[in-house]
Amino acid sequence: MRLLIVRHGETEYNTKKIFQGIINEKLNQNGIDQANKLSVRLKDEKIDLIFSSTLDRAKKTAEIINKYHNLEIQFKDELKEKNFGDLQGKPWKKLIEIVKKSGVEFHKYKPRNGESGVEAQKRIINFLNKILEKYPEKTVLFVTHGAVIMELLFHLTKLPRSESKKIEQNNTALNIIEIDTNKHKIHLINCTNHLD
Repeated sequence: MRLLIVRHGETEYNTKKIFQGIINEKLNQNGIDQANKLSVRLKDEKIDLIFSSTLDRAKKTAEIINKYHNLEIQFKDELKEKNFGDLQGKPWKKLIEIVKKSGVEFHKYKPRNGESGVEAQKRIINFLNKILEKYPEKTVLFVTHGAVIMELLFHLTKLPRSESKKIEQNNTALNIIEIDTNKHKIHLINCTNHLD
């Protein structure tokens, strides 16, 4: 399977460095412009299926990309952002401070009413495996969120957590990976050439 993974366009929370989690923020004008540029980049890409998070910022990004493909977008809760529970809506700096004070590694930290990175990773891997089993020969697009993409990329690339900078995701970043049941070929990680 050829997997394209895209992070949604920019939101006001992104500009203010506030962790959104599952708060349902919409794209700002820059985010809409970014998604339009990405749609032009992907217009000649053969895409068989589009799956998107059910959150508005990802849905809108998927809809903009789809204007050149006219596919039925399948909206899936499994592609939602990591739920940061009671810490959602807080500035990133504050959130990192709280997690550091806890003494728990970031990906293992589970905020009240939320999920840990480990749990989010399990969710996205289970979803990927279902899609891979069903569509092994297809080109599939996931439109989702930064933390969830990073969890998936940690799994696919086998990178240690200490090298997270290598897989950080900018808004409308494109990742392309050929996925086989036992080996994967990474073509692109966090590519935003369309924004230049």
